[in-house]
Amino acid sequence: MLFDYRTEPAIPDGWRIEPIENLIIDIGDGGTPPRNDPSNFGGGIAWAVIEDIRKDITSTKETLSERGVFSSNAKVWPIQSVVVSTGATIGRVGVARVPLATKQGITGIIPNKEAVFADYLAAVLMMGTSVLERFSQGSTFKEIRPPTLMKLRLRVPETVDEQSRIAVVLDTVDEAIAKTEAVIAKLRQVRAGLLHDLLSRGLDPNGQLRDPIAQPEQFKDSPLGRIPKAWTVETLESCCSHVIDCPHSTPNYLTVGVLVARTMHIRDGRYDEESSSRLAEEEFVERIARLRPEPGDVIFTREAPVGEAFVIPPGMRICLGQRVMLLRPRADKLTGGYLLAQVYSGAVRQRIDSLTGGTTNPHLNVAEVRKFTVPLPKVDEQVSIAGRLSAHDVLMESEMAQLTKLKHLKSGLMNDLLTGRVRVPAEKGQ
Repeated sequence: MLFDYRTEPAIPDGWRIEPIENLIIDIGDGGTPPRNDPSNFGGGIAWAVIEDIRKDITSTKETLSERGVFSSNAKVWPIQSVVVSTGATIGRVGVARVPLATKQGITGIIPNKEAVFADYLAAVLMMGTSVLERFSQGSTFKEIRPPTLMKLRLRVPETVDEQSRIAVVLDTVDEAIAKTEAVIAKLRQVRAGLLHDLLSRGLDPNGQLRDPIAQPEQFKDSPLGRIPKAWTVETLESCCSHVIDCPHSTPNYLTVGVLVARTMHIRDGRYDEESSSRLAEEEFVERIARLRPEPGDVIFTREAPVGEAFVIPPGMRICLGQRVMLLRPRADKLTGGYLLAQVYSGAVRQRIDSLTGGTTNPHLNVAEVRKFTVPLPKVDEQVSIAGRLSAHDVLMESEMAQLTKLKHLKSGLMNDLLTGRVRVPAEKGQ
């Protein structure tokens, strides 16, 4: 545990408090060679910038030549060195698994292997990000220089063996987190492909994707390209009973009361109710005077950012904040779930991108949204398409819940293990 105060909790037996300078062999900042000399780069010496810092640094996006290292005054840190970002971004920590240099603002540390285990030191620094930020200095941007970093104290088991046992426990959780993140990334890729297929090919009466190559007779040309024969193309204006903008006033946001849809809480087809802003009942009544949002309606962001949306679920009372719109599908033509899929892929997404791509302040107006065209299957097919996506989303949400659980577990373990509150015993026979 990293400390920046004089009075510390009781130290368990076999632990001590030491300034970082007593536990290391060397410490220093990095550097960047002149980019106008191409010979400084591409020489095979790993060079870590902020995007390269992760738990185990095995490679970097860019490499330096020996000339580049010399001209930048950077140092090549050996394997098992700890690197920590101490400049504009403070507190990203990793362990070098290959020799590497670092950019300025990224400090390299060579631990004294007789005093501190590299992975233990990295874990302590990672947990102490708030302390590092508190000790940072600078008017333009904050940074913590090596001399200051060296004086910070940490509590550490007296034996490197106990430190390594703690690191092994944390590494086990890190591995589980990494595997879960990889599963989520794969599920996202699969969903993107599934979404494209469902919105361009649809599902036949047997619930199978239509095949435009094997069954070309099942498709036709349309203003939106090849679509299934039974589909039509209509504007949102014709397949929604209402397409309305938000009230042009700023609500009086509260922490209690009725939900108000703000753009910051709408992401990836979901509404973050837990962090949502709220407002008083009286103001809620005023903001729904034109139309009261109902379950099945789609709330759509038209600015900051453009093109996020969610379907109002049963039981949710909510009104429109700023820079959002409400779209109410006609029950006989369009479902909220299918429209939501179109917002994130398909014709609606393509139209959003064509209208906002390359603009410095992207936004949409209500008239533009009303004219969006949509390829429309029959309602029962729309329901099947949304159901297929929903089944996939259940899998992804399960993995995301597991990831949250693992991150909470790691946070708790770090607090217990790095303070000595919970000890990791040696295996029998050691």
